[in-house]
Amino acid sequence: MRLHNTRPAVSAPADLGPSVLLEQGLQQLEAGITIFDADLRLVFCNRKFLELRGLPAHLGHPGTPFAAIVRHNAEHGVYGPGDIDQQVQDHVERARRFEPHRFERVLRNGQTLEIQGNPLPDGGFITIYRDVTEKRQAEQTIHQLALLDGLTGLANRSSFMQQLSAALPMAERQRQSVALMMLDLDRFKNVNDIYGHPVGDALLKEVAGRLRELFRRIDTVARLGGDEFAVILPSLNDRRMVRRIAQRVIDSLARPVMIAGTEIRTGTSIGVSFFPTDDTDPEELIRKADLALYKAKAAGRGSYHLYDKSLHEAVQRQKLIEEELRRALQRDELTLHYQPQVSIADRRLIGVEALVRWQHPERGLLLPQEFLETAETVGLVAELGERVMRLACEQANLWRLAGWPALRMAVNVSTRQLQTHDFVRAVRDVLAATDLPPDWLELEITEDSIVTDADAVGRKLLTLKQLGVSMAIDDFGTGYSSLGYLKKFPVDRLKIDRVFIKDLPDSSDDAAIAEAIIKLGHSLGLSVLAEGVETIEQLDHLQAAGCDAVQGFYYSRPRPAEELADFKAAD
Repeated sequence: MRLHNTRPAVSAPADLGPSVLLEQGLQQLEAGITIFDADLRLVFCNRKFLELRGLPAHLGHPGTPFAAIVRHNAEHGVYGPGDIDQQVQDHVERARRFEPHRFERVLRNGQTLEIQGNPLPDGGFITIYRDVTEKRQAEQTIHQLALLDGLTGLANRSSFMQQLSAALPMAERQRQSVALMMLDLDRFKNVNDIYGHPVGDALLKEVAGRLRELFRRIDTVARLGGDEFAVILPSLNDRRMVRRIAQRVIDSLARPVMIAGTEIRTGTSIGVSFFPTDDTDPEELIRKADLALYKAKAAGRGSYHLYDKSLHEAVQRQKLIEEELRRALQRDELTLHYQPQVSIADRRLIGVEALVRWQHPERGLLLPQEFLETAETVGLVAELGERVMRLACEQANLWRLAGWPALRMAVNVSTRQLQTHDFVRAVRDVLAATDLPPDWLELEITEDSIVTDADAVGRKLLTLKQLGVSMAIDDFGTGYSSLGYLKKFPVDRLKIDRVFIKDLPDSSDDAAIAEAIIKLGHSLGLSVLAEGVETIEQLDHLQAAGCDAVQGFYYSRPRPAEELADFKAAD
């Protein structure tokens, strides 16, 4: 059979033999083909082979030694640096074994060739060369996409775990440390609930961009899902530097973001663990950074914490409280005590504040400070708050049916509870289920919860006000303290925080603050109640200043419902 590539391909007349037709067919293939005989001399190659390998036409002539083609490749750097004669010798020796082979070679121009060779029965071999550049690029793109977060373009969880697993042994060989940061966004759920997921997604993209700017090229910044992010910082032995970096992240993410004309404010909390001092296992490093994050959030949002061994016991205690608190909600172990609110002018009971207690089956009666922080941290505070509201309204309706004069049942509302999208519906449902008239219910809201998202909160409060529910600003003077919201929101009453009452009348500063709050409230048509009143001197001073009502140990500690009937009878 005569196969060569020295003649151009032409349309074959009908009388051409099969060898000519075969040659023309091979010339039309998209793959390169070479056939070498047992002496390693070229029998045939098609034009595609010369094109793919960038070879001159004369090297495609029949009889060309295999070694000549290899030498041309070696001289043009196809096999990389090295002695050319040695490269030629090595390739010829491998070829003389006539063994099947398949491999890929990336050329200097970026092309990727798949090369597959098979021996022929009478000696020699046939080799096929395929250009798989686009295929490999597509596979690489798919692989990269599989390792990237689709929304932010950061590394995803899978990529993050790969990078962490690779960073630790490298750091061990180099006697270096690795810092691992875990962070999430403060109040991100509120953004989704209030503005919708498109705004939440836009916020996540902005956060990702800011994180990219803050870290080095060797660092891995990843989005693990939702609003959870992580950063791997290799070759970082200085803990003071890590603290500075964490603070820079907090400061950067605290800056407001403008999205679709709306200013969004968020922030972050950060937990940090270190390899190898805290642990050498990737999963344990993540867990310990998470513990530190848990601690940072419990200590106050917008902060960071470095892992230390004491965290484990503290978190275990908190987890135990969480489990017990979930059971308490299921078993109705929560109960309420009520602290009277008394009119200064006529010493008449005008309302009560409902204060939650936990009747623990083993530890007895627990006060809120022993479990509310955990409820807030683990996301149970909204459910707990709704339960308290229901219990309080049930009791208020019992008093109403017993013929008590109308009074206000004051119920504290947490920031997270207020910002749930169905808060108004929850209040409506409680009033309907307990048959309590809305004007018997007063919601106590802190200043900070109002200004967190003023527009959305304002709409909710206005709806409830139109329903007949009254509103009080709790702990007034200790929060954001912007006077603008007092005009904007449907507030009925200010509650002076006990911190301004406890040193009355001796502290002139506290006296001035209390008097200013009373005058401010009255100028806006609001009633004013002072919390934490414990002495007759405090009461007399507040009465002289024009305060409307008081609440505190001077009149009564918080009492169970059955004991409040005795207080009511005595007023």
